Amino acid sequence: MNCVNSDRVIRHVEVKAYLDSFQLLSKRVSALTSTAPNDRMQDDTFYYCGRGRLKLRSSGQQHQLIYYRRENDYGPKESFYQTSNARNPAALRASLGSAFGEVGRVRKFRRSFNVGNACVHLDKVNGLGNFIEIKVQLSQAESLSKGVKTVENLMAVLDVDLFQLVDGAYIDLICEKNGHSVAE
Repeated sequence: MNCVNSDRVIRHVEVKAYLDSFQLLSKRVSALTSTAPNDRMQDDTFYYCGRGRLKLRSSGQQHQLIYYRRENDYGPKESFYQTSNARNPAALRASLGSAFGEVGRVRKFRRSFNVGNACVHLDKVNGLGNFIEIKVQLSQAESLSKGVKTVENLMAVLDVDLFQLVDGAYIDLICEKNGHSVAE
């Protein structure tokens, strides 16, 4: 699986968890792959959205509008997302803010690894701390249980405990920390 988004609808299974040590887990994940990680800064602006989440991501010279939906639940869960490249992110940010209202921003350093058919993201999120996301892309024909099993196996190998799991998105955690709701 390539950790880079594309301009199509993607279906995957994912899990997110708090990390105690970014460096320790980075070493553990590095030992599982022969390819170098992809490091980058990401700045995500989230907008109110009736169903799912909508964000504009800026990462270096790449800008993408990303829509995704998944249940806020602990443990591996199915997720669907779609991306579109944005050529004028400042104008798009202003238009989306005017049309939908801005929920907030998430700024993070992300280190991504390809491990077999999974993508492992290690994130240092401003104001929140360190996290791991494990994602396994599924074709439309593949069963959800296959992806869940792969995620759970990686969790075991990387020593990610169930008590570390996060049920929502980073923007949810930021809004909760700041005492306001993601819903309008």
